[in-house]
Order: sequence, then structure tokens, then C-alpha cells
Amino acid sequence: MRLERESERFDVIVETNQPPGKYHVDIEGLLDCQNLRQEAFILYDNAKPESAVIKDDKLLKINDYAIANKGHDCQEISKNFICALDLKGLKEVEVNSNEVIYIPFDVNAFSYFTDEMSDYKYNFYGCPFYPSDLSTKKEGAKVAQINRMSFKYPVSPLLSQPENTPEEAICYFEKRSKECADTPLFCECVHVIEVPPKKNIDIVLIDEGFGGNVSHTFHIHGYNASVLGKDSFERAITKEEIILLDRNKQLHRNFLNPPQKDSFVVPNKGYIILRLFTDNLGYWLWEARSTAISPGISGPVMQFLLKVGSRESFLPVPLDFPTCGSNKRPDMIFETN
Repeated sequence: MRLERESERFDVIVETNQPPGKYHVDIEGLLDCQNLRQEAFILYDNAKPESAVIKDDKLLKINDYAIANKGHDCQEISKNFICALDLKGLKEVEVNSNEVIYIPFDVNAFSYFTDEMSDYKYNFYGCPFYPSDLSTKKEGAKVAQINRMSFKYPVSPLLSQPENTPEEAICYFEKRSKECADTPLFCECVHVIEVPPKKNIDIVLIDEGFGGNVSHTFHIHGYNASVLGKDSFERAITKEEIILLDRNKQLHRNFLNPPQKDSFVVPNKGYIILRLFTDNLGYWLWEARSTAISPGISGPVMQFLLKVGSRESFLPVPLDFPTCGSNKRPDMIFETN
């Protein structure tokens, strides 16, 4: 049996090396989704639909959830279980990388919000008097953020219309945007992390775990990443601690047979090490798809743009390529028919 976290996806190849028959495929939810279930059957080698079903009746027990929530080391549950992060790949990767980038994230608590602190009004039909989902909470809000920054979409595609996004709106990994200087308590910006092309880059995503207690599922566009290593701790951990462990060779990396994935779990209070060869130029979105369904978390999902290469290295935009701009409609409170 294989355990998958929310928002994970797989392309599966089934090797039909078992006796011919009708095999049962069962997908069951855990925790809040434990009453959800989907079933299917795999029939091969001329098996008849009315054939007897071949299935494994072993199910998860309630005390297995804590281990399953980590997203790895599922052999601790049973030899019949495997988590996505415990899968193996078919290819080796180079031992040395050209650069290592450590990216921390956490659920941060804000004691109060005002509508002026965020640009969430676009979610509510453009009416400025409509309160945001954050400022209405008297007890404050918990917002999942990467490097204490929330992602704000540009009004136009950065690849084809970079001139439409002012430099003041862009945050870089170690530098906040000029717009965030006006809202020091809550930074919302177009978050861009730049990497050079044609290089082996290790990206270490770190769930610091001071404000949250769940694992997060990330999805990346434009790449499949090799999962070199992962682990979780019994306590919250900082980016600086992870860097120190790595410098002391205490973060294990599997170069022999790492799995390649475009969706993966970052363990709660832990880390995951990803290897990319940056041969796909452009802007590529990384997003935590599980953030939106995590209870008690407000605001947009955690996201950032990985910029591979420079403007000069990108292909030129065709002369007749369509353009677009802000989708915010004009405020309508003073409009008349």
C-alpha cells in the first residue's frame, strides 16, 4: 500500500507480473477524509469481469496517522506500506551541485490586520468597502508565508510583459520589495528567486514549524526535481540550524536512486532537498497546494517564482503575441445605468 498526501499526484506504470486475475484498487481518505473512498478494478490477461477479486485487506489503524502525517519512513507502519518520499528512482545524479538555496517557510501569527495592509480586495468583486478575510478576524490571523513574505500575482505575465510589473513590487530572496517598506508588519509582493541556467541547483525547503503542525505539499511547474533527502524533527527548527547541519554533512543525500517528482511533501518541522538541472528557461511557479485546505490558515497559498536565466537569455516575444493586464474591475459603487 502507498500513502499519498493531499495534492500529490503520480504517473503510475503497473507491471503485470502477478497471476492473471481481477485486482482491487482502493483509495481511502485519512483523518477528516476517512469516510471518502473510491474503488476500481484492474483486469489483465483475459480475466473476466465476474472473476473473484484479488485484494489485500490490511488497512491503516488509527494509531498509524501520526507516522503517516510525516509523509516518509512509512516502513515504520508496516512492510506493506510505502510513502511517496520513500520511492526510488532509476537514475543517478551528480554528487556536486553548483549552488544550494535554503528556503524557509512557516505559519506566522498576526495579531491584527487592516485592509490597507493587504491587497485582498480583488477577491471580493472590486468593492473597497468590502472587508478582507483577514481584517474581519478580531483575534488576528495565521498566514502561511515563505521567508515571511506572501505572494502577490503580477498584473501581467513576467515572461512576455515584464515592463508591466514595477521593480518596487518584486521581492527577491534576500531583499524585500520597496512596497513592503510601507507595510513592514505584513509583506505582500511578487516573490522571485533567481538561479543561473544550465547548473545543478539544490533547493532545500524548510518547514520551520513554529506556528504550524502539519506537513505541506508543494507542486512545481516546468521541472521534475530529484528528491535527494528529507527528514523531520520532534521540534521546530530554523533555517540557520539546517544550514549548520548541512555544512557539517549531517543532511543525508541519496545520489544513487532518488525519485523524480513535480509534487512532494515537506515534512512537518523538517526539510526536503531537491536537485534541479536548470535547463528550462523562464519563470516557473512553485506552490504549496495544501495550504488552502489546512484548517486555521488564512490568506493566499505559499508561492514563489523561480526565475531561470536572464531576460537576455529568454526567447523573444512574437510581435503579435496576445497581451493582458489587470483583471480587477473598476469599483462599481458610484456607477449608474
